[in-house]
Amino acid sequence: MLEAFPHMTLSSHFRYDRATALILTAVSTSCILSLVALTATGTTSSAEGALKALLVISFIALAVVDFRAVVAIAIFELVLAGTGGQWTYVTGGVSGRNFLDAVVMTRALTIIASEWRRTRRLELGRYGLHALALAVIIPVVWMSLGLYNGNVRGDVFADGNGFAFFAFILVVVALLTRRQGNWFRNLFLAACAANGVLTLVLVTLTATKLVALDTTMYNALLVRLGMGGVVGYQDYGVFSRFRLFTGSGLFLQVGLALIVWRLVTRPRQIWPWVLYAVLSIDLLATYTRGLWVSGAVAVIMVIALGSPTLKRAALVVVATAVMWGFIAAGGALNGFSLRDYVFSRSASIVSLGPSPSKPGHSSSSSSSSSSSSSSTLKPSSADSFGEASNGMRVEEAKILFRLIRKRPVLGYGFGAVARQWGPSYAFELSYIALLFKAGIIGLLIYLSFPLRLLWDSLRIRIKKRPPPEGISLRAASVPFAIVLSIMLAGATNPYLFAAFGIISILAAIAWLDDTKPTEIPVET
Repeated sequence: MLEAFPHMTLSSHFRYDRATALILTAVSTSCILSLVALTATGTTSSAEGALKALLVISFIALAVVDFRAVVAIAIFELVLAGTGGQWTYVTGGVSGRNFLDAVVMTRALTIIASEWRRTRRLELGRYGLHALALAVIIPVVWMSLGLYNGNVRGDVFADGNGFAFFAFILVVVALLTRRQGNWFRNLFLAACAANGVLTLVLVTLTATKLVALDTTMYNALLVRLGMGGVVGYQDYGVFSRFRLFTGSGLFLQVGLALIVWRLVTRPRQIWPWVLYAVLSIDLLATYTRGLWVSGAVAVIMVIALGSPTLKRAALVVVATAVMWGFIAAGGALNGFSLRDYVFSRSASIVSLGPSPSKPGHSSSSSSSSSSSSSSTLKPSSADSFGEASNGMRVEEAKILFRLIRKRPVLGYGFGAVARQWGPSYAFELSYIALLFKAGIIGLLIYLSFPLRLLWDSLRIRIKKRPPPEGISLRAASVPFAIVLSIMLAGATNPYLFAAFGIISILAAIAWLDDTKPTEIPVET
């Protein structure tokens, strides 16, 4: 009977698979949210082990049934969960993020391998081989060098394993081969939008004192969830500054680039303007100069390169000025001075205060002499913390360059420590740190990928290279703004060599790679 109506069989199978995928998605998402809640609140529960087991089973099953669903969960986790994805440890040292990403990349690999067997052609797209080379060469060569030089084994692996995330390119390629480029671009915007809304909720709760910023929120986000960043009040003595900055703050500037593209192409829609204001307020609340600068650059690049007309660009610029005027007025009504908050912090971008003590060194000697020198060493701006941070970076650069001159070609390997600076292998000056650990060769190998994306974006924009089908010439402003802003933000903060920083660079490929055209040729 069913053989006479094959469409009924296919329809029933589709409905069954769809229902299965929805159930598994709900189960996986519920497990993740439950584990996040338990970790954030510091609650110990006998159900935690069962939740982990259920997550493992449901997520692996979902990867088989619905590839897009597991990609969506993994992307939202990368965007929302900060630097490390430490909301749980599935087993041993395998964090929840590592588990999700490993499952998704394994499934992507099977999809690509299946296409290879079917077509007799290995499709890795324009950038796949390049990214995979980075994922293998950089960790293998410079982790081995670190071990050879006697660096601490745990530091070597912790320092170098982030580069392996370049293998996530397999996920992007697998989606493009299934004609899902448009879906992936919209997914990344949705994740950045969710991050903006969630951040605004946290800012609102803490700014209104409903939740204590420097105790409750600090413990939940930094101590327990390990999201990285700075949460609390920056105390300047006579006044203090609100600061809520986590690893997820990096996606605020990416979200700004994506939403400004919507504004210059569809200015009549209301929700992009609302989201633009939300992301701007969130970025302001980070009180982080690097993100402010890189966020502004992202917005400017999209407006300059992506606007169809000068009138459209002027509209967005004027609307931006009006929006900040409303933000300033709203703040003034609540006793908040936007001018003082922004300009006192911005004024310290290029100023230096007294030479600070180095990390890991005792500051007793410097503190004992501070009273006698306070009359002569005065900060040149109201942001003494910013000046001290600048001074630390200058000192860090001097120490690293002295060591780099001794081994400029291959460096000292991952896990290397500059003992004159401190006991940690982590440094804020990302490019100089990579030059110290991987030498000129390693730095050039790494930079070859983001610089290639920037070059290809410009070539598309100036009509030197055809864009992928469904992508306009002006849409090349989006990957250009994303990659450039990430590289700027990463110059003075360690964003570039971990999954949460690399993912935005890899996501930009969805606007540049013509592995397969998108199904609907629209401007996205």
